[in-house]
Amino acid sequence: MLKIINENEGISLDRKVVESAEKKDISLNQNVVKSNKNEDVSLDRKVAELPRTNESVFCRSCGKQIKSEAEICPHCGVRQKKDVRSLSPKSPGIAAIASFLFAGLGQIYNGEFIKGFLFMIVQVINLLLMFLVIGFITYPIVWAIGIYDAYRSAEKINAIIAEA
Repeated sequence: MLKIINENEGISLDRKVVESAEKKDISLNQNVVKSNKNEDVSLDRKVAELPRTNESVFCRSCGKQIKSEAEICPHCGVRQKKDVRSLSPKSPGIAAIASFLFAGLGQIYNGEFIKGFLFMIVQVINLLLMFLVIGFITYPIVWAIGIYDAYRSAEKINAIIAEA
């Protein structure tokens, strides 16, 4: 997308203008519009080119061509890469301690709300199963899995942030 910035006020090119300029093979530069016919047209405004977002990439699952800004592949439905800007670093220790207090709290700390609430529901069911004695076995198992999962999830989030 191209945007014209006037020194006095901000004016943006209409998308139709940009598309017609691309069809006529016109390149927009700082203060001059040049066409293939070697004609120069002066502009009173400065032009800044913003990165294009309509570039295509290949799906990491099915390999079909998709738009680069696609969050989910329209062909196979697999989510592409996560938006790293929305992630913040997580402390694996705090996640593990939160899950130590009650299973699911560490997952919620990591931003995995559905998984956290599922751990909580399972633990409440395990508390009720203690009346049938089986809860004394299942509660500590789910509790330990919750602590381990919260710790590993925080490490994975930090690894994703470090890659970006």
